[in-house]
Amino acid sequence: MTDPVHLYLRYLSSWDRDETGFHAALDELALRPVRFSGVPRQYDDDATALAAFMVDPMAAVTEAPDGTLLLPGNPHQLLRQVVEERFRPGKRPGWHRMPQALQRGLASTRRLARGRRPPMRLREPRPGQGLIWPDEPRVDRYRRALYEGLVEERFRPGGAQGAQGTHRHRASLLGPPWPESSRYAVAVTYEGSSRDGMKLVGAVHEENLARGVRPCFYLAPRRAMWDHEALEAVRETGGEVGLYGLQPGGAAAHLRPGLIKRLLARAAPLVERHEIVGHRSPTAQVPSPLLQALSETLLYDSSIPDTTRCSFTAARRGCAVTVPFWREVMLELPVTVPADTLLRDLGYVGLEFLEVVRAKIRAVARRHGLATLAIRLEPGYGGSRVQRDLLGAILEDLRDEGGVWFASPREVAALWREAAALSEPAGVEAAARGADHRL
Repeated sequence: MTDPVHLYLRYLSSWDRDETGFHAALDELALRPVRFSGVPRQYDDDATALAAFMVDPMAAVTEAPDGTLLLPGNPHQLLRQVVEERFRPGKRPGWHRMPQALQRGLASTRRLARGRRPPMRLREPRPGQGLIWPDEPRVDRYRRALYEGLVEERFRPGGAQGAQGTHRHRASLLGPPWPESSRYAVAVTYEGSSRDGMKLVGAVHEENLARGVRPCFYLAPRRAMWDHEALEAVRETGGEVGLYGLQPGGAAAHLRPGLIKRLLARAAPLVERHEIVGHRSPTAQVPSPLLQALSETLLYDSSIPDTTRCSFTAARRGCAVTVPFWREVMLELPVTVPADTLLRDLGYVGLEFLEVVRAKIRAVARRHGLATLAIRLEPGYGGSRVQRDLLGAILEDLRDEGGVWFASPREVAALWREAAALSEPAGVEAAARGADHRL
């Protein structure tokens, strides 16, 4: 990766860190101090918090005598409240005690009960409404509107750079933010927990490589099922291997810290051999003790969806953003396209499945986000010939349309960490001085 990190990505990478880093990124963007005049608020529910992102961030900008821009509200603390997952420590959901076969049986019953349904239509959010599934756009739109507003403020007459070089510099700042001059990024990930799924890794990886995609295979840490030769071939050709939980069923999310560390130690030989840096929880739940333990060994987690419906067995909430964010000590790469297993449980198959996935990826592209696909690598799910062909059709369409950066989660995590490092307060003055050269 040789391209300099775009200012928009540096700006996004600072939102979920401490407030000093957040303000430093805004100062770098506007080339002068930017602060918010509102008092931080805590909302009782996510619906009210999300509704607060419906306002125009540049609607009432004022200027202090020292030149500081004062904006209404205080979105930093508000966003941290929205993206932060909350769990009761040590509380293990009752459905974890159900055998996997019973859980799959309940999902099949649900599919039969629902029958087939028409293609999903994306709905516009309304104030006071909770997460909009499958596409929650409010936070992403707010942050983009704030970014564009500060860019315009930077180049207006009397701004930090005035009208000089306006067209060239503004085009650079508002242009495609991802590497390779891409408008958005796509990460294709697979989840395998059986020998049947492991047998598909080689063929699926070759199909993705033919389309210019470097996928990631999250695999359950059952050493007996791992085909090391096939996985080494995946890594040698630019793919990635990750951990799919620390034990079958995802119960590790609710264990005591000592037991979690013991499971990590058991998986250490696999982590070292295949240079694993990422994790995904089968239950999409990553409480603080698990997060702390993972951060000692791995670089990122990719468990939490941006928005999702309640599954048959447990309610889940979303992070409401389509880009990576920081959770305590860990970088989170959210799953931003509805998982194929969830779509199947809701009755979406064939062309209906295609329409939902395409619609979500295009919505993510409009907001310059990261489209992370989660596919179950089993013969009866995403590993089937039909599902592989459907996914291939989507990826080929995206490639032909252009403007997409196909990346592995490892590459996205490396880019985000680099962007965050460039936005450190100590480096803002140097970044501002070198902005013209980099852009």
